[in-house]
Amino acid sequence: MGSLLQHRHLYQLVAFYVCLLASVALASREFLPDEIAEALQSLRKHKDKDISSGAKVSENEQESPLADPPGIMTKRLAMPNVLPHQDDVYSCSPARLIDEDQAHIVGFKPEPQSAAIDRIELYGCLQAPASNENAWACSREDMSSYCFGPGVLMYEWTREGCEDYLARGETITVGGPFIRNVVLMVHYMKGGSTDTSGLTLKLLPNSYPSSDLNTAVDFYSKTFRTDCETTASSGDYDPFVMVNKAYNNRLNNVIDESQMEYSDADYSSSLTNGIDGQQSFESSYRYGFDEGGLEIVNRWPLRKLKLGQVSGVGTDKEGRVYLFHRAERMWKPGSQPEDYKGPIYMPTVITLDPKTGTVIDAWGAKKFYMPHGLTVDDGGNVWLTDVALHQVFKFPPGQTRPSLVLGEAFTSGEDTQHFCKPTDVAVESKTGNFFVADGYCNSRVLKFASNGTVLMEITAHASNVEQSSRLNSFQIPHSLALAERRQLLCVADRENARIQCFNSTTGAFVHEIVRQEFAGSVYAVTYDDRKDVLYAINGRTNDPWYPTQGFTLDIEDGTILDVWQPPYAGFGDPHDVAAYSPDGSVYVADIGYNRVWKFEEMEQAVEDNAILPEIDRWSNFL
Repeated sequence: MGSLLQHRHLYQLVAFYVCLLASVALASREFLPDEIAEALQSLRKHKDKDISSGAKVSENEQESPLADPPGIMTKRLAMPNVLPHQDDVYSCSPARLIDEDQAHIVGFKPEPQSAAIDRIELYGCLQAPASNENAWACSREDMSSYCFGPGVLMYEWTREGCEDYLARGETITVGGPFIRNVVLMVHYMKGGSTDTSGLTLKLLPNSYPSSDLNTAVDFYSKTFRTDCETTASSGDYDPFVMVNKAYNNRLNNVIDESQMEYSDADYSSSLTNGIDGQQSFESSYRYGFDEGGLEIVNRWPLRKLKLGQVSGVGTDKEGRVYLFHRAERMWKPGSQPEDYKGPIYMPTVITLDPKTGTVIDAWGAKKFYMPHGLTVDDGGNVWLTDVALHQVFKFPPGQTRPSLVLGEAFTSGEDTQHFCKPTDVAVESKTGNFFVADGYCNSRVLKFASNGTVLMEITAHASNVEQSSRLNSFQIPHSLALAERRQLLCVADRENARIQCFNSTTGAFVHEIVRQEFAGSVYAVTYDDRKDVLYAINGRTNDPWYPTQGFTLDIEDGTILDVWQPPYAGFGDPHDVAAYSPDGSVYVADIGYNRVWKFEEMEQAVEDNAILPEIDRWSNFL
């Protein structure tokens, strides 16, 4: 899966910032007591400064064994009363270290609160934390689970190392163009108890001279050093912030960690001459990206669209993006068709340019009452479902009059002539036969010939006779994915939080995908023919261990190959997903934020994000 990117010109900017993130100043010699006193006197000439608190910074700072020198800022990062549900899990929590002004971390104090914790780590995120939740389940083997974009390991404590390990003679610059966002990661050997373990950081403002930095580093090395710490100022520790080891394992060429050691001469040279982005890129510190991993396209569409709840999304053979939205209308719990006074007066079907998100076409005004599913088949026909009308529509390319309508308007039913709130359509490319997910009230999928004749009915499979009656039927078959080369039709069984796949010719059950990470629901699923994978999204969840996100799944065994979501705010309420196989683009319709998100393969996303105009980083999430 992993591959080392060779196109240097695309990643020089990233490499430069990675170098900046890893900038470290070293304390290269031991200080005598009188030298410490002299340096502390220098510190007292400066005014004390404060540091703004991030989301996960405790207001109850813990005092160090000795009084802090003047000017030192203290920041405690702590888990927000995390309650691990099981043993052997990692939890992550984000924090904002500092904004505009630069400062230097001169000391770390690990603070495990119980014997259940055996590892505490701190990661710096080049772009942003992987989630905006207070805490979430993560893995040190998967950088994307804790950082959106590249991340670097800033500090690591393990119980089997030093119980109270702190300094090794280095400082890490944060703020300004350097690291601002960090993620605290804690490993719980045993779950079941709430926890506030974390780290206390000691920082010195950038306004202080370098001699004060050296003194402060040495001060905290001596202050926090325990009997097991005998090499606090030795040269056997890599002076640069360590890149996540698990991430390096994804590279084709395994990095020899001996290449990451520097001599004392190298230390002095790095302090005197610095390291530029080109040197950093050519060094051992290279970032590899998972082949096929998905990355958000930061500014897509280029201009904010005035949309209602976007319930459906699809693409045609040219890559154009189609949206089905509800304009000013909202589906409220318990709503009935008679509650809607007439059709939606605005265009409900929007076609977008795949590169810019610019509107190409808009139609569907005064036709629909409660839009739901959208599918574009290989012939360019647009298929739509309306859960208020209980109908399915087929619109030929460029036409606004349907060539086929199935179901009776405003009349639900269980027979083959009626639907009850149909949700989605999947169409075979060669035969024109199609499947309809039906729906919110009828727990079935119907297969039709191209002329609308019913061919068969597919119902849920209970793989275990002892399963509850709930699992013996679909609990809202909400989305369909057709993998034609495998003759598979996969159904997102929403409220049963599973994907069931059937033979598309016979209707026979083949297998199901059930993952704890789905967290109670699977809203949508689609198939990427080129990669032979499924993309799925779960519904809104407030569980920090299992967030709302997208999944790349092995279609055979359901292995999670990748997870993805927008940075910062994440998804609002994702409802549908579509893939354009030729270029690997994936689109997610979000009825929470009334928008559509675009994801691309990592290489393409980095390139597109560099080309798009500079805008405020938050505009994508308004």
